[in-house]
Amino acid sequence: MAAMRARDVVLLWGPVLACMAAIYYVSSLNTWTTIDGPPLYRAFRKSGHIFEYAALALLIGRALERTWAGRGEALTRVLLSRVWWVGVALATLYALTDEFHQSFVPKRGSHLADVVIDALSATAALGIWYIVRVRQRRRGITSQERN
Repeated sequence: MAAMRARDVVLLWGPVLACMAAIYYVSSLNTWTTIDGPPLYRAFRKSGHIFEYAALALLIGRALERTWAGRGEALTRVLLSRVWWVGVALATLYALTDEFHQSFVPKRGSHLADVVIDALSATAALGIWYIVRVRQRRRGITSQERN
C-alpha cells in the first residue's frame, strides 16, 4: 500500500478546504438577504446553493477517488460508488454546519430547505460524475491516463 506524499494531499484536499472557506465567507455576509427582490432575484440567490455544493461535492469526489486510488485501491465500480455516497454525506454534513453558522449571522437565518437544496445538488453532481467515471472505466480510461 503506497503512502501519499504531503504535496499530493495538499493538492487534492486544498481545493476542498478552499471551497469550504469560500462558502463560509459568503455565509458570513449579511447583505445577501437584506434585499427581498422579485422571484427571479430570489431564484438567482438560491442557485448559489446549487453551484456551491455541486462544486464542493465534485472536489470532494475527486479528492476521495485519488486518495483511495493513491493508497492502492483498485478503481472499481464499488470504489466509485463509495466515493459517491461518502462525497454526498460530507457535502451534506458541511451544508448542515453552514446553516448552523448562518443562524448566528445578523439578518441571516438557518433553513432546512437550504440543506435539502445543497444535498440534492451534491447528489446530482456526484451522480453525474459517477456515471461519467463508470463509462470511462468501461472504455479503459483510468485517472492516470486522463492526467
